[in-house]
Amino acid sequence: MLRRTLFVLAVFAPLPLDAAAYRDQYRGYAAHYRPGLMERVAQRRNMPQTPCMVATPYFALGSWVRVQSRKNGRTLRCRVTDVPQPHHVSALRKRNIVVELNFASARTLCNIQRSGQEPPRACPVILRP
Repeated sequence: MLRRTLFVLAVFAPLPLDAAAYRDQYRGYAAHYRPGLMERVAQRRNMPQTPCMVATPYFALGSWVRVQSRKNGRTLRCRVTDVPQPHHVSALRKRNIVVELNFASARTLCNIQRSGQEPPRACPVILRP
């Protein structure tokens, strides 16, 4: 009986009006690059410097994403400046790291003052297009 009730609730429960907004949303944690490293990556790729630069396996290089801190509620618009090496992706997913931030953005979103101050799980985020 309980199984049938859960099925009925799952099938007939109303969907949120903005269900499409959840499709490309990733919840997890944010790690960060050491100071100056993401800026060097951008320079090597001939990409202009931007205030917020990230690495993520979920979006293409050069695309723009929004990263919202679940710790302090702040949101930054960031350019994907780097992508993880294929052999690192499984480790990131296992640790539920959805984005790696440049250091300045990590200071804003994660409330850190020095590199490695907190583990990634101390900085929960939502990553969206």
